[in-house]
Amino acid sequence: MMRPSLDASTVLLTGGTGFVGSHIAEALIACGARVRALVRDPARLRWLAGIPAEIAPGDVSDPDSLSRAAAGCARIVHAAGVLRALDLDGYRAVNRDGTRNVARAANEAGAERLLYVSSLAATGPNRPGRPRIETDPESPISDYGLTKLEGEREVRAAAIPFTIIRPPAVFGPRDRDLFILFRLVRLGIAPRIGRRRREVSLAYAPDLAAAIADALASPAAEGETFFAGDETPFDDEAIARAIEDALGRRALRLTIPESAVRLVGAIGDAAGRATGRAAVLNGQKVRELLAPGWTISTARIRERVGIRAPTPLREAFRETARWYKENGWV
Repeated sequence: MMRPSLDASTVLLTGGTGFVGSHIAEALIACGARVRALVRDPARLRWLAGIPAEIAPGDVSDPDSLSRAAAGCARIVHAAGVLRALDLDGYRAVNRDGTRNVARAANEAGAERLLYVSSLAATGPNRPGRPRIETDPESPISDYGLTKLEGEREVRAAAIPFTIIRPPAVFGPRDRDLFILFRLVRLGIAPRIGRRRREVSLAYAPDLAAAIADALASPAAEGETFFAGDETPFDDEAIARAIEDALGRRALRLTIPESAVRLVGAIGDAAGRATGRAAVLNGQKVRELLAPGWTISTARIRERVGIRAPTPLREAFRETARWYKENGWV
């Protein structure tokens, strides 16, 4: 199937300086778009280096800067978001209120489409043995998931054509979250939490970015909400084996009791309150880690948009490991 084209239109991209956002910028350009990246901090242009994107100073919390950046843009991809915050208000300031500002700017600019990059966390975990589908009731279990869902509601309430993409956990070159597991396996340790088997779906960043670009260009995606990623379920052991194969070494399996993980989360919460900075592992993140599973079905986006087949996950892990090695991360 021929991939949709964005016909040299200008696309405003928020969150372009981040790991996922930089891959989206590359995918939009590959589809023929001109990318204008909203940049809050000019010191954080590392992942946009070498990408022919126009830089627009601004912040999703600053409506005036958004209006200036959105002027003349045919489409908008809103990928900016807060992954960690000290409290619900901290998440809402960006994930809900910032999304409302983006939707208003899109309206003012007369944009043809707003694509919002939400999250599987907005729906909550799946029931064991049954992947999430788009029509399932949402039941987020964290402030992050709740505010991403609130962002979806802001997009749907706006008087503008939209598409919502809900990816699961994303990995690939430039990622620093799953990178922790790569580094541990490199050190000879493959941790798993408790003895219960939990399955997750994953999204390889270049594939997710290509799906986002295709959905943005596809008339069939207008007004739709899609899960996007690889629906193959992976458990802790499968992920450990894939990383071992990618790095070419074996690691000792180390089971961490769930009680120990909860304790670390509580310590993270206390440290966040004391320092004013949200910890990487806090109580809400632990709640997500201990959920029964995070798996998705991608039937809807495959049928309606016709996205390309994802990179086989083991190959994606090898490409990710190669990037880490070439850049001196492992």
